[in-house]
Amino acid sequence: MENISIGNIIVRKEGDNTNVVGQIKVAESLPSANIGANISFQDQNGKELGFIVINEKLKAGINNFEAVGSGDFTNYVSLKFHIGALNGRIVK
Repeated sequence: MENISIGNIIVRKEGDNTNVVGQIKVAESLPSANIGANISFQDQNGKELGFIVINEKLKAGINNFEAVGSGDFTNYVSLKFHIGALNGRIVK
Protein backbone atom coordinates (compact mmCIF):
# COMPACT_ATOMS: atom_id res chain seq x y z
CA MET A 1 0.00 0.00 0.00
CA GLU A 2 1.67 3.19 -1.17
CA ASN A 3 0.01 5.43 1.43
CA ILE A 4 1.69 3.62 4.34
CA SER A 5 5.34 2.54 4.60
CA ILE A 6 7.78 1.39 7.26
CA GLY A 7 11.39 2.24 8.00
CA ASN A 8 14.17 2.53 10.57
CA ILE A 9 13.57 -1.04 11.77
CA ILE A 10 15.73 -2.11 14.72
CA VAL A 11 15.53 -5.64 16.13
CA ARG A 12 16.95 -6.75 19.47
CA LYS A 13 16.81 -10.17 21.10
CA GLU A 14 15.32 -10.17 24.59
CA GLY A 15 15.23 -13.60 26.22
CA ASP A 16 13.20 -15.94 24.00
CA ASN A 17 11.69 -13.04 22.03
CA THR A 18 12.73 -10.32 19.60
CA ASN A 19 11.84 -6.69 20.29
CA VAL A 20 11.22 -4.59 17.17
CA VAL A 21 11.09 -0.80 17.02
CA GLY A 22 10.60 1.29 13.93
CA GLN A 23 8.56 3.92 12.19
CA ILE A 24 5.41 3.84 10.10
CA LYS A 25 4.88 6.72 7.68
CA VAL A 26 1.29 7.60 6.80
CA ALA A 27 0.73 9.81 3.74
CA GLU A 28 -0.89 13.21 4.24
CA SER A 29 -3.78 11.98 2.07
CA LEU A 30 -4.82 9.78 5.03
CA PRO A 31 -5.44 12.10 8.00
CA SER A 32 -5.51 9.02 10.21
CA ALA A 33 -5.13 5.29 9.74
CA ASN A 34 -6.31 2.55 12.04
CA ILE A 35 -4.26 -0.42 10.86
CA GLY A 36 -3.96 -4.12 11.53
CA ALA A 37 -0.68 -5.26 10.02
CA ASN A 38 2.22 -7.66 10.39
CA ILE A 39 5.88 -7.64 9.51
CA SER A 40 7.49 -10.99 8.77
CA PHE A 41 11.24 -11.47 8.82
CA GLN A 42 12.95 -13.92 6.42
CA ASP A 43 16.37 -15.54 6.11
CA GLN A 44 18.46 -15.63 2.91
CA ASN A 45 16.33 -18.52 1.57
CA GLY A 46 13.03 -16.74 2.13
CA LYS A 47 12.13 -18.88 5.17
CA GLU A 48 10.17 -16.97 7.79
CA LEU A 49 12.13 -16.59 11.01
CA GLY A 50 9.43 -14.73 12.91
CA PHE A 51 6.87 -11.96 12.78
CA ILE A 52 5.27 -9.15 14.73
CA VAL A 53 1.71 -7.84 14.75
CA ILE A 54 0.88 -4.14 14.73
CA ASN A 55 -2.58 -2.83 15.64
CA GLU A 56 -2.35 0.94 15.88
CA LYS A 57 -4.28 4.13 15.31
CA LEU A 58 -1.85 6.35 13.40
CA LYS A 59 -1.83 9.98 12.33
CA ALA A 60 -0.55 11.38 9.05
CA GLY A 61 3.24 11.70 9.12
CA ILE A 62 5.79 9.55 10.93
CA ASN A 63 4.66 7.34 13.81
CA ASN A 64 6.89 5.25 16.07
CA PHE A 65 5.99 1.68 17.00
CA GLU A 66 7.31 -1.11 19.18
CA ALA A 67 6.27 -4.76 19.14
CA VAL A 68 7.55 -8.12 20.36
CA GLY A 69 7.73 -11.35 18.36
CA SER A 70 8.37 -14.89 19.51
CA GLY A 71 11.79 -16.39 18.78
CA ASP A 72 15.03 -14.92 17.47
CA PHE A 73 14.92 -13.20 14.09
CA THR A 74 17.73 -10.73 14.65
CA ASN A 75 19.67 -12.21 11.71
CA TYR A 76 16.93 -11.55 9.16
CA VAL A 77 17.89 -10.69 5.58
CA SER A 78 14.57 -9.33 4.30
CA LEU A 79 11.15 -8.44 5.61
CA LYS A 80 7.59 -8.22 4.34
CA PHE A 81 5.09 -5.61 5.51
CA HIS A 82 1.47 -6.67 5.11
CA ILE A 83 -1.56 -4.55 5.99
CA GLY A 84 -4.58 -6.76 6.63
CA ALA A 85 -7.04 -4.06 7.71
CA LEU A 86 -7.19 -0.30 7.23
CA ASN A 87 -9.82 1.88 8.92
CA GLY A 88 -12.07 -1.10 9.57
CA ARG A 89 -11.88 -2.56 6.06
CA ILE A 90 -10.11 -5.74 5.01
CA VAL A 91 -7.19 -5.09 2.63
CA LYS A 92 -6.31 -7.76 0.08
